[in-house]
Amino acid sequence: MARQNLPYILLMAVTTIVAVGIAIYTWRRRRVTGGAVFALTMLVVAFWAFTNGGELASLTLTSKIWWSKFSYFSTATIAPVWFIFALTYGRHAAWLTRSRMAALWVGPLLVLALVFTNEWHMWFWSSFTPTSDVPGSIYIYGHGWAFWITVVYSYPMLIAATVLLVRAALFSGQLYRQQVAALLAAAAIPWISNIIYIANLSPVPGLELTPLAFTLSGLLVTWAIFRYHIFELLPVARDVLVESMDEGVVVLDANNHLVDINPAACRLLERTSARVVGQTIEQVFYRWPDLLVHCQTMERVHAEFKVGRGRWIDLMVTPLKNQGSHGQLSGRLLVLREITERKENESRLQAYTQELEARNAELDAFAHTVAHDLKNPLSIVTGYGSMMLDHRDKIIPEQYDYMLSTVVKTSHRMTNIIDELLLLSSVRKTEAIKTASVDMAACVAAAQERLQDMIRETEAHVITPKEWPVVRSYKPWLEEVWVNYISNAIKYGGKPLQITLGYDQLPADSQNGARVSFWVKDNGAGLSPDQQDSLFVEFSRLDEMHAEGHGLGLSIVRRIIEKLSGEVGVESTIGQGSKFYFVLPIEPIAR
Repeated sequence: MARQNLPYILLMAVTTIVAVGIAIYTWRRRRVTGGAVFALTMLVVAFWAFTNGGELASLTLTSKIWWSKFSYFSTATIAPVWFIFALTYGRHAAWLTRSRMAALWVGPLLVLALVFTNEWHMWFWSSFTPTSDVPGSIYIYGHGWAFWITVVYSYPMLIAATVLLVRAALFSGQLYRQQVAALLAAAAIPWISNIIYIANLSPVPGLELTPLAFTLSGLLVTWAIFRYHIFELLPVARDVLVESMDEGVVVLDANNHLVDINPAACRLLERTSARVVGQTIEQVFYRWPDLLVHCQTMERVHAEFKVGRGRWIDLMVTPLKNQGSHGQLSGRLLVLREITERKENESRLQAYTQELEARNAELDAFAHTVAHDLKNPLSIVTGYGSMMLDHRDKIIPEQYDYMLSTVVKTSHRMTNIIDELLLLSSVRKTEAIKTASVDMAACVAAAQERLQDMIRETEAHVITPKEWPVVRSYKPWLEEVWVNYISNAIKYGGKPLQITLGYDQLPADSQNGARVSFWVKDNGAGLSPDQQDSLFVEFSRLDEMHAEGHGLGLSIVRRIIEKLSGEVGVESTIGQGSKFYFVLPIEPIAR
């Protein structure tokens, strides 16, 4: 062993051990982006330091050349390996296709071929000059033209790797910038020393300082591993984070020109990034005027707006301001998210809530009807029944017949109330009905038959048309509608009581098609606008003092006709009677 080279040999040994240790440490974290490639880089460094130590320890020129040749397994490969690490660490591994990866190794294979055949052509090393007569002294290698081709091949690749790492630092957070800075410093030290060696500026002639520099690099990387947790925390690049977001991201400059957009935003806009980047926001979002309004403020905005065919967009606008420039606006960040499904769910929930509220109100009204409208007739039945049972010997026949008639009549009234409550409830619960052709003349006749006692008692004169149209609907429900409309006219008609029934053919339109309006007109006192507003509401009566109705009839009519996709209404003037109608959007069939 050349004792004069012992300090340098020890430094190479330390470098080798440190590089191997770092390689083992980072290999355990090889699942982290860049970890496996950096471990390989450190193994290359370790082999370089090891072979350089072997060369320094050799006593003969032949053995020194032998070690130098094997050192080029590291010297020739360190540039592409470091370049691959920079690509991987900067999240550009997709660039490394199979063909490009193969091309990277053409240079190192050519260099190795030239190095191991140098004795035949002397193109790589042209001369070997000892620095002293002492055995094992350092030799100065004369470089041939092939050596300089290696330099031309390696250094641009190292510069490209440096640019990739600098770019990663610029687009990363503060902690990640410190990581990249540590890696750049570790990389810079060996290459600076290598430049000193190539330019013959080394303080020790013939001594290549690059392996020595790797000692410092290894220590620097080791410190960075523990200080900044390299290969435990790695920068999340824009193309991984923003490009994969489900939310649309749009970046505007200070003049509201679109400068960046991710795929999710392109899908929302149904346009490509190439078509919108560089355009003004007015050109990009011309179909979304609500969004344009929210982008005119300097404040943070969170809004929801409707676009197109029932689509809903959630928008977050964040002003971007320059640091240290008194808050001067530099652009805006727009985050867009489609919330159509959420809005539809909210709409369904709101409709369900309204339905529950309506049902709760209906239950309250049912309870009111049972408690009040059924209580009075039930009291009459109970009272007269008890008197007839307890005092039958004291009641004269005329009184007995009157009480019995009243009990029967009141019982019928209670039965009607219960039937109408059940009908009102059944109409709400019915989801679908089976329609058929309805002979309206027969339907009206059946309703009049059910009301014959009321018509006879009030001496009502009912006028009907000679002919009725045949419509497609549901006869049981239509009969209930006629019963309620006619009975309502009987209760509130004038003296003498005259009721007119009829229908009108309504003009067809593109929205509703052909429709028929059926109506019942009385000659009563008429209704004020306030009274008309209270019609068709559950359990509402126009005249609590005099009318015998219990407020269910018109609400039943409204519910039935709405189920049949129609509508109800009233036309009335004080002193001129009222005309109650229902419209069915059904194509009438002439008799």
